[in-house]
Amino acid sequence: MYSTTLTVALATFAAQAEAFFGTAHLLVARRAEAILEEQNPDVLQAALDEMKPLQKYYSSLTKDEGSHPFTECAPFADNIKGQGYSFQSGWHFINLPYLDEAGTTLDDFNFNQPDIDVVSAINDLVGFLKGEVSASQSTYLSQIADKFSYEEDQRSFALRLIVHYVGDVHQPEHATALVDSKYPKGDRGGNNEKIPSKNGVKTLHAVWDSVIYEWTGYPNLPLNSDDWSWYSSTSDELAGKFPVKESSIQ
Repeated sequence: MYSTTLTVALATFAAQAEAFFGTAHLLVARRAEAILEEQNPDVLQAALDEMKPLQKYYSSLTKDEGSHPFTECAPFADNIKGQGYSFQSGWHFINLPYLDEAGTTLDDFNFNQPDIDVVSAINDLVGFLKGEVSASQSTYLSQIADKFSYEEDQRSFALRLIVHYVGDVHQPEHATALVDSKYPKGDRGGNNEKIPSKNGVKTLHAVWDSVIYEWTGYPNLPLNSDDWSWYSSTSDELAGKFPVKESSIQ
C-alpha cells in the first residue's frame, strides 16, 4: 500500500513542476516528502527503511544521500547512467506521437513506438514493491535482478527509480515525440530540435528540463542545511501558486 501512496504524493507536485534537471527533481521529491510527513508518516518511514540496503551495501551509488535521502535520491536514476547502470536509460520517457501536420496519420511516417517506456516501468516497479510483479514477469525487473542478487537491494533500487521516473513522466518532452515531415521517426522528445546555446542548454528538451533556463546547474549533494531550507520553502511556494488536487492524479 505504501508504494501507491508514495507515488501519488510524488505525482501531486510533479504535475505542477513539469521540468526536470536535478534541481526540479529535488523539488518534486521534497514536496512529496512534506506531503508524506504530514499525511502518511508511516509510509514515509517505510520508504526510508526500504532505501537502507543500497546505502549500506552500495555506498558509491548513494554518495549523494545524506540526512534527507528520500529527497536527495531524486536525481539518482540520471546520475548512475555512467556507473554501469545505463540499461535503464530508455526507461525515463514515453514517446507518444504528436502529429503537427494537418491531414497526416502515423501511416505517413516511419515512426515506431518503443516497447519500453516510463509508464510501464513505473507500473512494474510499483507492482514489484507491492508484491504483485516479479522479475520473471517484467523486462524492467529482470534487468534489475541481473544487477542485484538480493531482493532487498532490488527493492531499494526500484524505489529510487520511482522517485525519479514519476518526475520525468510529468515533463512534457519526456512524454511526447513530434512526428512530421522533418522528423518522420519522431523528434525524440525535443532532443533532435537544436536551439542556440544558452547557459549550456542546446535542445528544446533541455529548455524544459532547465525550467526555461532557470536551473541549468547541478545541485550540490548531499544537501546542507541552507539548501534544505531553500528546497523546502521553494517547493511549498510552488505548491501554493499552482495547487493540484490529489483527486486529479491518475
